[in-house]
Amino acid sequence: MKCERCGKELSDSDLYCSRCGKAVFPEYMDEEDIWAYYKSDEELEQILKAEEGQGGELRPEVSEKEDGQAEVSETETSLPEEALIENSQPEILEAEDREPETVRPEIAVEDPEPAFESVMPEEDVPETEPENPEELEKLEGQKDPEDQKNLEDQEYQEFPEEVTGEKEPVPEEEEPKEEKDSEESAKEVRTIEVQTLDEEDAGEEDEDLDDDEDDEEEEEKKEPLTPEKKRARRYTALLAGIFLLLCLAAGIFLGIRRMNQLDALEQEYDQKIEETETETSSADRGNIRLLGEEPDLSQNTKLQPVSAQTDSQKQSEEEDYSGSRLIDGDQATSWQEGEDGTGEGKGATLTLDGSHQIRYLVLYLGNWKSDELWSYNARPQSLAIQVGEADEEILEFPDEKQVFYLALQEPVEASEIKIRIQSSYEGERWEDNCISEIEVYE
Repeated sequence: MKCERCGKELSDSDLYCSRCGKAVFPEYMDEEDIWAYYKSDEELEQILKAEEGQGGELRPEVSEKEDGQAEVSETETSLPEEALIENSQPEILEAEDREPETVRPEIAVEDPEPAFESVMPEEDVPETEPENPEELEKLEGQKDPEDQKNLEDQEYQEFPEEVTGEKEPVPEEEEPKEEKDSEESAKEVRTIEVQTLDEEDAGEEDEDLDDDEDDEEEEEKKEPLTPEKKRARRYTALLAGIFLLLCLAAGIFLGIRRMNQLDALEQEYDQKIEETETETSSADRGNIRLLGEEPDLSQNTKLQPVSAQTDSQKQSEEEDYSGSRLIDGDQATSWQEGEDGTGEGKGATLTLDGSHQIRYLVLYLGNWKSDELWSYNARPQSLAIQVGEADEEILEFPDEKQVFYLALQEPVEASEIKIRIQSSYEGERWEDNCISEIEVYE
């Protein structure tokens, strides 16, 4: 749906155009409501110009991060290849100028057991010993005496058995560490338990000694009672007994008083229940009932009232809110009272074409043209209904948009029906009380 004035797209729930303020349903509104949000032609031109200006200036936004990346990429692309090569050369030169690091040989961890290997370097040990003793003497004469001495010392350190002829003591096989730890922990736990037991026994003995000393001190402190002290004790015991008796009497008195109050409250409650029962019974004795479900009206005849006279009517040049709307058979039309406020005490009188046995009444309370208008307008909360010459009865209705079916327990012969607003639910916008349709069945 588009606005007839400015062409803006509107939803079905809009009552006014958000751009120009034109009313969407002017035929159902008062003069004040129609021009409430209406904008002049000059204001509308300014709004349209502002909207056109905003549409022209729109451009895709670029985030700061993308701008930064674009600048960096531009600067990178703008540099020549020679500059890039120069920038990368210092790192290469630095790498070339660095001295080669000395690589330390990895030292293998030897087993803790002594290894009886030769300490002599492999270069000095000949692969095949010469068999000639003269050659051996020449070789030994070529060796440096200091080196020979160092080698002898090393051989003495490495092979003490061969030099001294004494054997080193063979170490005893050690027990596994875990077993030793477990045994030591068990010993510690046992010693702790023994100590705690000893401490507990010592504490108990100390407590027994303290109790004995206290008993002895109390016995020493006790002195033989004199007659005066005995009389004083008897006097205090007598006073305590009297005080307890007074407290007991006061408790009994207060309890009896409370019971009487409860009895009075119970009687008042019973009286209220009886009054409510009498009221409900009197209400039950009424002839008109509000049904919770739709009855079967297929076997009943719908009566068409001749006229509907109202004692108040809302005046409008665009819409007819007269009493005839109550009996026109169109639920979209409604009678609306024109008094200040919600129109309590105002109503309508339906006139039939003759005397009929009235059995059912069907009411459409509120403005049933739309759900929004039903909530915007006021609607009856309670109605005073009189069928023919019978007594007037007041019925309460919930605040719900639903069809209300009224049944007469005993048919009443009548030629007219009177309905009057007793109380109402307030509308969200307007105070005009509405009834859309009234149907009569015999």
